[in-house]
Amino acid sequence: MRLPNALQRWVRDRLRVREGMAKRLSRHLVKRIAVKRGTYRAVLRHDARLVAPIRARLVSAGWDILVASTTNLQLEADIVAVRGGQSLIVEAKTTHQGDGRQEIRYAIGQLLDYEYFLLPQLLPKSTTKPHCLILLEHAPRPELSTFAESNGFLIAWFCGKTLRAGPKTSALLRKLIS
Repeated sequence: MRLPNALQRWVRDRLRVREGMAKRLSRHLVKRIAVKRGTYRAVLRHDARLVAPIRARLVSAGWDILVASTTNLQLEADIVAVRGGQSLIVEAKTTHQGDGRQEIRYAIGQLLDYEYFLLPQLLPKSTTKPHCLILLEHAPRPELSTFAESNGFLIAWFCGKTLRAGPKTSALLRKLIS
């Protein structure tokens, strides 16, 4: 089935706008970030407003942001960063309804998947076990935050423009981002 001409033009225009946004964004990023052609999908997804402030803080703290544009596993972590033998994977989730339980479960599964399948392709063998950060749009219930931290995951969320974190995550996150 062929799409109507007006719809075809609209799709072409939207793709041009996204590619243009990616080019403009790449000019403003620190040189350490490798923005490759075709990777704008990861930058412009629905959770980009959550990822952008963390990405900026990591870059200003000296982290190198890795971009995986050619993996055969079709995995796209929101952020994979390395600095001095340490690594960090960030999975951002927008919370639509409820207490964040479903989003935390999905994020834990994705982070474990990235750690096992994606990181061996991206990171050198000399890096330590990665820190896995779940980044949420809203505060989860306290017991869900405790659940994530007790299983070795960092958890943080935005309260307005301020980044908040679970009790165990706060101190470690300050060290990682400073």
